[in-house]
Amino acid sequence: MFIVVDSNDNKFLMGDALRPAVYAGSPDGGGTGKTAASRAGISAEFTYKTANIYLYEGNIPLTEATV
Repeated sequence: MFIVVDSNDNKFLMGDALRPAVYAGSPDGGGTGKTAASRAGISAEFTYKTANIYLYEGNIPLTEATV
């Protein structure tokens, strides 16, 4: 289970105890662009088979990672 945030800052729960979210692949591979227009990064798709959409309205406490 994990939470995803959409472009409107809504948080959605992906997966539950009966139906986990499953990695479905990377639709466009990775990029190593050097300019802002070419954006370095990857994308990943997950599937979560459910009849309901679960909006998470709580806070997500974040802690700074230590190196």
